Parts: sequence; C-alpha cells; structure tokens
Amino acid sequence: MTQELLAKTIREAARSAHKRLRQVEFRTQAPDHPILWAADESYYLKFYIFQVVDEK
Repeated sequence: MTQELLAKTIREAARSAHKRLRQVEFRTQAPDHPILWAADESYYLKFYIFQVVDEK
C-alpha cells in the first residue's frame, strides 16, 4: 500500500465515522530495516499517529 493510498483510506474512514483527525506524526520502519529506493517492497511499514477529535 502506498503512503498516498494509506492516507486516503484513513481520511475516508474518519469521514465515515464523523471524526476529525489531527496528525501528530508519520513514521516508517526502524533504521535496521532500510528502505531501498529501487525496491518498493522494502517500504512496507508505514503508520500515522493521530489525535481523534469529534466533529461538531
């Protein structure tokens, strides 16, 4: 899953649940699992940390 697709999926889920998300952080895998630019499969771990806020 690309970072763009991950963000789109989270955004749509938040909208569907009537929640606002405040992004705190975006991270990838630790340095002992390097991302090889020539190998998309090496960019396998991505995650966001959000604060969830009720919509008003």
